[in-house]
Amino acid sequence: MNVPFASLARARFRVLDFEVSGCARSLRRELDCAADYAPSDALADLEEAYRECEDVLLYWTGPYVGAHGGAFAEANPLEDLLHEHTTGRAHSSRPLGARELRVAVRRAREFALEAYPDWRWPRSVVAALTLVYVLGTLLRNCAAIRRMDDDDPLTATYRKLITTRSAWMPT
Repeated sequence: MNVPFASLARARFRVLDFEVSGCARSLRRELDCAADYAPSDALADLEEAYRECEDVLLYWTGPYVGAHGGAFAEANPLEDLLHEHTTGRAHSSRPLGARELRVAVRRAREFALEAYPDWRWPRSVVAALTLVYVLGTLLRNCAAIRRMDDDDPLTATYRKLITTRSAWMPT
């Protein structure tokens, strides 16, 4: 794995239920703000994907990484690894697809099992956390430009990954 464990050593960990984590609260706020600029059909897809994340993560309690010092800013514990494996490809001429995301999910799970051995990491949980990452990245990108512009490579790629999630998420 190419993920720097040194950054994990500086982090503090909290075990939380997803729905009360800062990660979920932030994503919920971003979805609420998207109602101001996203087309209604796109917003419906995003809401459905969020509910799918909640459903999978409802009975899973796991580590969320809080920023060292000060107040906790809980985050998806796999975010750095997923960012490394997806964002560059999402901006390239060869867009990120289901196959590449399945590889990223597999690598994220391998990392989670190694970095957080005290918790179970079912494939469905890692895939749901990956979907949380994709949703959050898409929403932050769109919020920065105050529109959901499919001419933007990252927006188009991540929207497609959300709508075709059955191709890369385990059942």
